[in-house]
Amino acid sequence: MKKFLSSLLVAVLMLGATSCLNKDNKDSTSSLLATVFNRVVVSPDSVTVNIKNCKILVNFTKNTFSIASETELNGKKITFLVSDMVYTYDNTKRANAFSGGTVQNVTEGNKVSNVSGFIDIDHSVLHFQYVVNGKMVYASALLPYVKTNTLTYNTALPERDEFTTTKSAYIAFVEAGAKSGKVYITQFAVDGKAAVVPTMSISGLKVKPTAVGYEFTAEKAVGTDSRNVAKSYTFKNFKMIITGQDEVMQLDYDYEGRHVTATGNMFGIVDK
Repeated sequence: MKKFLSSLLVAVLMLGATSCLNKDNKDSTSSLLATVFNRVVVSPDSVTVNIKNCKILVNFTKNTFSIASETELNGKKITFLVSDMVYTYDNTKRANAFSGGTVQNVTEGNKVSNVSGFIDIDHSVLHFQYVVNGKMVYASALLPYVKTNTLTYNTALPERDEFTTTKSAYIAFVEAGAKSGKVYITQFAVDGKAAVVPTMSISGLKVKPTAVGYEFTAEKAVGTDSRNVAKSYTFKNFKMIITGQDEVMQLDYDYEGRHVTATGNMFGIVDK
């Protein structure tokens, strides 16, 4: 299990999480609070991002899922509630898929429809989509990529000195204003020789939302080791391209004479 991923995401997904067994109807429920990035596709060339809170209620007895959320379109806040969406386990994504339900409490003059998504509670991964006033919205509690493969090699050696790992997780974070962001790398390692860094935080990244995801880029970015924030690391030619409506990630960067490339998916992790 990627333990460090859960520790990073717990502050964003499952804030104030509570579980209870209702004495009257014996339903087992869990209430979660998440901060979500809403990527609104106004047109293929016009994409905006807003960061809002989202409240979730899971009824484990009835296998239903409810979301109270909000977004922005044309500068106006739109709130809504979708109740009693049925969820089922998806073996490919290894997460619970939810859809259907009843849309209600929509801000007057607006329409919300076609709400569906996936949640992997074990790894604190939530992603869903919906239509608001005819525009697609893709919402995610952070942008975590938990099923990954990382390859690094020495750019100066003919034999390359390759190193691969599937233990790292990558979490992209859009900062307020949606123009800049950070990327966290858990179990950071580039050569198999140096000590593994539990969590590396890379800041100073430009964020560009696209019709299919995001781009996090920087010619030069600064990394910080969670164990020693006074020490900094330099990352060059950093480029994370997120596609598949946020679910797929491709990353490239240069670090201390080595080139690093990684791929990742939001869902599908198998704990060993």
